[in-house]
Amino acid sequence: MEPESIKVIRTAEAYAEQKEKQAAAESEELLRQAREKAQADADAMVAGARQQAEQIISAARSEADTLVQKAVAAAQQDTLALKEAANRRKEAAVKLIISELA
Repeated sequence: MEPESIKVIRTAEAYAEQKEKQAAAESEELLRQAREKAQADADAMVAGARQQAEQIISAARSEADTLVQKAVAAAQQDTLALKEAANRRKEAAVKLIISELA
């Protein structure tokens, strides 16, 4: 082989090796960027899901508070109605006893 051909081959090999290293470095950089983006996307999804869950919990608590207030109001009305009925029966019983004694 001629020395000029050997030199051309070695230059081509060196160039190819340089390009291979450059491609490997670019590949690593792209992988790093992809990992960072994937992590950022995952973090954003988790934050969004957490916020949505907090809103759902807040709405559920509000609804539960409303239901409890309605139940308390209904129980108070029932209690009042029972007291009124008891007073009416007491009055009727007193009248009955008085009429029996008279």
